[in-house]
Amino acid sequence: MTIAFLYLAIAFLPSTALADTVKTNTADSTKQAAQEVIKDTGVKDQFGKSANGEQLLDNAQDKANEKLNNLADKKKSGEDLPNSEKLFLKNLQGQ
Repeated sequence: MTIAFLYLAIAFLPSTALADTVKTNTADSTKQAAQEVIKDTGVKDQFGKSANGEQLLDNAQDKANEKLNNLADKKKSGEDLPNSEKLFLKNLQGQ
């Protein structure tokens, strides 16, 4: 479920927003992506028109931000990451 929130939030980011966040350090890139995912991109205007749409979008953004920040902290600490997280970081770097 939390992965779905992460993908949902990232899917709503303009592609240039994520591309702009990609730098040489994957932990820093992940921290920057965490900040990008909570920026107001006008998604609520487009998808938040249902009774609880805005709340769902807010929750997805907050959860994605939390997950990305946690992943960045894990990467910085040198903790061994599961393959799924390594793949995500590799994709974030555009490799």
